[in-house]
Amino acid sequence: MIIAATQVTAKDIIGLQPWAETIGDPELDFEENSHGLDKYYPYDPTCSIFSKTIPTFVTCSESGSITSNILMDVLKHIDHSIDWDQSEVNHSCIGVPYGTNLWQVGDSTQQNGVYKSWLTLEKKLLLEKDSKGGLT
Repeated sequence: MIIAATQVTAKDIIGLQPWAETIGDPELDFEENSHGLDKYYPYDPTCSIFSKTIPTFVTCSESGSITSNILMDVLKHIDHSIDWDQSEVNHSCIGVPYGTNLWQVGDSTQQNGVYKSWLTLEKKLLLEKDSKGGLT
């Protein structure tokens, strides 16, 4: 989770649900009021992969956007959270939801331009082969 800020506070990590029922004073009775969806301090969501639970990685940037350093820190966090057999993992994919239900993976002008250039070249080669050898 990336927050638009200059530093991460404890409340950014533990979260706050002021509408949740509390036990005593939430500030004094912290344990009874934390760690759960229905708690005053719910903590961040977790992710389970390979039967391991990975805690949320909370960080910040002034704009709230990802940077190369944040991406590197996130990947280190995942790597340290999972004790996996590296021989079993042979690929990965990083996607960005852009606030929609559709994941954007490698969707940039530069990449689309390169794809279209190669596609045009392959079509040209196919047409040349067709005209020489009668592929139709």
